[in-house]
Amino acid sequence: MQVIEVESAKTGDSVQAVYEHPWAVRFSHWLNTVALFVLVGSGLQIFRAFPSFGAKIPQRDLLHWPKAFAIGGWLGGALQWHLTFMWIYIVTGMFYLGYQIFSGNYRQVLFVPSDVRGVWPMARHYFFFGPKPPAIQTYNPLQKLAYTSAIGLGVLTVATGLAVWKPIQFSWLAGMMGG
Repeated sequence: MQVIEVESAKTGDSVQAVYEHPWAVRFSHWLNTVALFVLVGSGLQIFRAFPSFGAKIPQRDLLHWPKAFAIGGWLGGALQWHLTFMWIYIVTGMFYLGYQIFSGNYRQVLFVPSDVRGVWPMARHYFFFGPKPPAIQTYNPLQKLAYTSAIGLGVLTVATGLAVWKPIQFSWLAGMMGG
């Protein structure tokens, strides 16, 4: 946790701002937010522009999204955006994992088997307004489950993307994914 003194915009007084997460975590979070936004937009444009999907997957039967949400303008442009931000997403994820490992911060956020018993009491507190369990660690078991799941889902996202992008080169991966 980092505490800094900042000037209040309303009163001009000095107030304390508390950063609960290290700068590396905040940086990688926001960079991945931008990358995922662009990846979704360019992915929608790739889907919209790819000629092979025409008769097989009629777009009128799918959720219709405005063209403004699609990034790239055409198939080639969307692929360029997608492949560029794919690398940003991968490098940022590797930076985040490297930071967690080398700083030792992973010990606070990694979901371990001993956290399983604390998930339901925390879920009951958050979703059903039950009593708040006592805070034992920096992050509660539900937060740890969310952080660990996000890392696993990020790896799965990259794996499925590679399997779709290069199905011949990654045939073993495409086979694992069912295709």
